[in-house]
Amino acid sequence: MTTEAKGRPPPRPARPAARSRSRHNLFLVTKEALHNIVKHSGAAEAQIQVAGQDGLFKLAILDNGKGFQPQPFDATRNGFIPKGRRGNGLQNMRKRIEDIGGSYVLSSEPGKGTRIEIRVPLL
Repeated sequence: MTTEAKGRPPPRPARPAARSRSRHNLFLVTKEALHNIVKHSGAAEAQIQVAGQDGLFKLAILDNGKGFQPQPFDATRNGFIPKGRRGNGLQNMRKRIEDIGGSYVLSSEPGKGTRIEIRVPLL
């Protein structure tokens, strides 16, 4: 597994409560993504890319695993759902990021791994 960080550390936010909630949600989303890689992907490699740039905290989590064909976004279920699966992990990840004002993009294709890109405004 490789880790890469670019950019300068972000300025300290003025609202510690919002910062704490953001950190907590980012931690849980990262934990869920890594759990999914270990449990489902069969990946030989995974990467976590972190950057602070243009007023955004950027996080990308990707693997070279088997991937999957996500179903189209379903607003009533808050996210993409792999065919044949009924878990809530992907929907919960999207919701946690949106709750802190961020964006969540999941891309995956059978045989080509999975990539999750998250952008959250720096407070």
